[in-house]
Amino acid sequence: MTNINIKNNRKENLRKIGNLYSKIKNINFDKCFYCNDPRSCLDHAPPLSVAINLDLEKFHKSNEKLLLIPACDLCNNMLSNLPYSNPVDRLGILIKKYTNRINKFSDKSWDEDEIEELGYNLKIIVNARENILDNYKRKLNSIMDKFVSLDQ
Repeated sequence: MTNINIKNNRKENLRKIGNLYSKIKNINFDKCFYCNDPRSCLDHAPPLSVAINLDLEKFHKSNEKLLLIPACDLCNNMLSNLPYSNPVDRLGILIKKYTNRINKFSDKSWDEDEIEELGYNLKIIVNARENILDNYKRKLNSIMDKFVSLDQ
């Protein structure tokens, strides 16, 4: 499926069921619900591509809701089209995804002495990679704190 078809399907799904989503209550909409970074988008839980195929009557009878959750782009992209609608379940998914990314990056960590021996351009690349790893760790800590506070 091309990007144009995906965008058209998303627009069509949003037109059909977008009004059924409601904002999650009692939270700061300026921050990502998951990692507490600044919000850059809204996460549809469950995603539009999943919700369009639900039996919405049954879904609502099960006390589930179609939610709009403030998110940063990275958390929203990691959740992608995963069918989970419960915010706590979505936090659990993010914990797994960020942990996997951290583990992949950590396998190839550099110490400061090794970085100092590198040429200028390679040093920039390695430092950028280390900054990404630090960002993933920071986000994971925030997500885990939120998960623990909501799961009690």
